[in-house]
Amino acid sequence: MPYYNYYCTECDTEELRHIPLVDDVFTEQVLVSSLSQEEIDALPDWDDPRDYEVFEEVKYGDMPPNTVKCNNCGDVADRLVAGPPDIKHGRNSYHSLKERMRYAHEGMDKKQAEKFYNESIEATRKRIKTGDQHYKKVVPNFKVLEKEGVVKRRTQGDAQRQAQNLKDMNRSLTKDGTITKQNFKK
Repeated sequence: MPYYNYYCTECDTEELRHIPLVDDVFTEQVLVSSLSQEEIDALPDWDDPRDYEVFEEVKYGDMPPNTVKCNNCGDVADRLVAGPPDIKHGRNSYHSLKERMRYAHEGMDKKQAEKFYNESIEATRKRIKTGDQHYKKVVPNFKVLEKEGVVKRRTQGDAQRQAQNLKDMNRSLTKDGTITKQNFKK
């Protein structure tokens, strides 16, 4: 892993440094000079101040360094090896994709299920106290919809013709019913 934590006792700061392994040598791009705030303010809007930064490539050898120069105060910062750096996995990292695949195939794990159940129970209790309905049956009022012209009442013969037309259309679209099974109507 190319990220390492360093702690400076002089300015009491912890810093995460990117020191990748390049051609079997640990190498870091160290900032040598950059623009001052006045120079940045004087730049036109289309210029990026990062284009004017100068970096120096520092080669450390076959191991990451135990001490580096602090970027804040210039003193020596010691390497922290108490634990890995706090870098979260990205949205499309291997771990995230694997977890999404596991969830798609197996569903919730115990912790997720418990959280879902507790939230549902709490929501039900809240609705019982307030008198709201948790689930509501929706039955459209067809007489009102017919008066508004949204729906049209069919006659018995018209409904049978429409059902037969749908069956014929489905039969022709599914190649006489042979897409998923053998045609037994020969």
